Amino acid sequence: MLSLVPVVLLFFQAQGSMPSPAFENLEREQMMRRVEPMSSSTPSKEADRRAIAYEEQQFVNKFNNLMKRLLDFAGQYNAGHTVDAKRIKEVKKAWRDLEKTDAWFKPEVDGGCGHAALSQSSH
Repeated sequence: MLSLVPVVLLFFQAQGSMPSPAFENLEREQMMRRVEPMSSSTPSKEADRRAIAYEEQQFVNKFNNLMKRLLDFAGQYNAGHTVDAKRIKEVKKAWRDLEKTDAWFKPEVDGGCGHAALSQSSH
C-alpha cells in the first residue's frame, strides 16, 4: 500500500499535464542530438547508448500504460462511484509490468533488507 502513494501523487499531478508520445519522442531525439557531438562514438558506446535509450523507452511506455489504466479507473469510479474489479486488475497488471522493466523496483543483490535498489545504473 505504501508503494502506491508515490504513484497516486504522480497521478494527481500529471492528470492535465501528460505530454503526447510524439512530443516525448521529439524531445528525446533533440536531447540525443545535443549529446552526440559531445561524445566520441565508438561502437560499444553507441551500443550502450542505444540500450539505455531502449530501456528508457520501455519504462516510459509501461509508465504511460499505468497512467492510462489509473485514469480509466478514476473516470469510471468518479462517474458511478463503484469499483470495477476488471479495471483494478488492469491497474495491477500495468503496475507489475512497470516493476519488471526498471531496476529501481528490483531488490538489491547484496543481501540487504529487501528494499528496492535506488541506484543500480546511472542513466
